[in-house]
Amino acid sequence: MNYQELAQKLVKKALKKGSTQAEVYLELGEEFNVQVRKSKVEFLEQSHRKGLGLRVFVKDKLGFSYTSDFRSTALEGFIDKTVYLAKQASSDEFNGLPEEDLPLSGELQVYDPEVKSLKMDEKIDLAKRCEEAAFSFDPRVKNSEGASFSHYEKKKILANSLGKSVSLNSTYFALNCVPVAEEKGEKRGSVFWDAKRFYKDLLPPEEIGKTAAQRGIRLMGARKITSQRLPVIIESVAATKFLDSISYAINGESVYKKSSFLTEKKGQRIASELVNIWDDGTMIRGLGSIPFDGEGVSTQRKKIIDHGILTSFLYNTYTARKAKTNSTGNALRGYDSLPLIFSLNFYLENGDKTPEELIKSTSKGFYVTDLMGMGINTVTGDFSQMAEGIWIENGELTYPVHEVTLAGTLLGLLQGIEGVANDLYFRSSVACPTIKISQLVLSGK
Repeated sequence: MNYQELAQKLVKKALKKGSTQAEVYLELGEEFNVQVRKSKVEFLEQSHRKGLGLRVFVKDKLGFSYTSDFRSTALEGFIDKTVYLAKQASSDEFNGLPEEDLPLSGELQVYDPEVKSLKMDEKIDLAKRCEEAAFSFDPRVKNSEGASFSHYEKKKILANSLGKSVSLNSTYFALNCVPVAEEKGEKRGSVFWDAKRFYKDLLPPEEIGKTAAQRGIRLMGARKITSQRLPVIIESVAATKFLDSISYAINGESVYKKSSFLTEKKGQRIASELVNIWDDGTMIRGLGSIPFDGEGVSTQRKKIIDHGILTSFLYNTYTARKAKTNSTGNALRGYDSLPLIFSLNFYLENGDKTPEELIKSTSKGFYVTDLMGMGINTVTGDFSQMAEGIWIENGELTYPVHEVTLAGTLLGLLQGIEGVANDLYFRSSVACPTIKISQLVLSGK
């Protein structure tokens, strides 16, 4: 079946049945996941995904439905139902398809044809090698919650009544390991992973397993500390959690509803001059890279914070119209959802220091290796996060620390950044290098 032609055909049918505007978003895909534990396969899944969403407008009324039934007779009734839903809906002057017609980005290299040639035994072996490397790293690694390898292959097609007809093939590969170290009654679980668009870009399974074990071992025998206020260095993996919260705070819908701590802050200094944050949908092989968003709008490379100044929010077409601006190409969706606003490749730009240099510059402080919990409020900007890591004394990492709570505000954290490392690495679509905060409140024993 030619799915591009099918999408265009359904758009025309929706117009004939009474729609003023129509859009079809179609998805096809295959997913695979294997998990092993102690060298035995615990879980293996291979699934297929197919469906299409139909968004129609009758003047300024919206109707939306989705289906996975592609039979001609079923699709006829599906279109009738969707147009009927639109006619019953309330009017909204901001409804409608995007009017922007910018050129799409060039080849972003987000599809790896090797996805079709990977053999089942090879996939299982990857997970086994990852876990074996963790067990081999240290005799204290005596247990495991498993290691897994997964991938997907997707095809997205969008067609609308304004003449837009585009498609995209993409792939994704991920490998992770969760070893458990034990010593003198103490158990310490840890996790490390990698994810890439291209299979051969993944870190070797032995490196992932070894790093996962190392991250757990270094926290064995952790101590508690007293409450105090002092410099904090947040390792890249943990710092990414804070940056992820910033990506939600710049959501144009939240800003319009005044439910973001960054409302009314555009054009103002909200962070240290060292802070440069980008959202880039055009990054080559980026995990969040796409030439067009869920409405067919061209994606862009946008500077969100420029040397500490907030310069931009993220919008889809509907929210942009409410805010009297243009879509930023950040409408993301599945076939079974309406376009919502999300970041693409969202990252804090590298600094000019190594993580080791940040540590050496700290006479006394706390090096955070992990954050736990959901204690970040993007409405108020307040945060309270359980943390663990390593104590810094005279510029050296000394002993592990746990049961610490970091508390403050996201604005305070951004403004307090006095060092940015050069270890930016993408293992998700949000990434942050190691950062040093001048002072944070640590609540301990």
